[in-house]
Amino acid sequence: MPIDERKSNSAIVIATPRFDIAQSTRLGMAHTDLSDIMKQSLEESMPLKLVTGMMKSSGNEALLVMNTGSMNKLVLVTKQALLDLAFPPRCDESRLQEYMGVLSDIASTKYDRGEIKPDGRVLITSNDVTKWRELQ
Repeated sequence: MPIDERKSNSAIVIATPRFDIAQSTRLGMAHTDLSDIMKQSLEESMPLKLVTGMMKSSGNEALLVMNTGSMNKLVLVTKQALLDLAFPPRCDESRLQEYMGVLSDIASTKYDRGEIKPDGRVLITSNDVTKWRELQ
């Protein structure tokens, strides 16, 4: 759907194709489905912001909680990703805290690219850390 964006003196006006209830019914959509689709589309274009991070009790992986602007998303960081972040290799809370900014940047980039698991989580693996290192 093309979006026409025009600036006025005090605001940006965004004109989108109009759907009325009759049109949405013909398309097999309820009125609320359309607003959900538009909301989802806006969420997908917003970068993730870090809320918090923690090691799982098993100590084998970490979780980041990141916000899309209207909801939280979980990011799973694998043990190998944590081990590959720096030398000496460590998979612990201090390594997680030291590289929280890097991990949240990787997660936000993957989210923006649509690299999301079917359950809605973002997964950070050693491959992602390797790509990050190559850019440094």
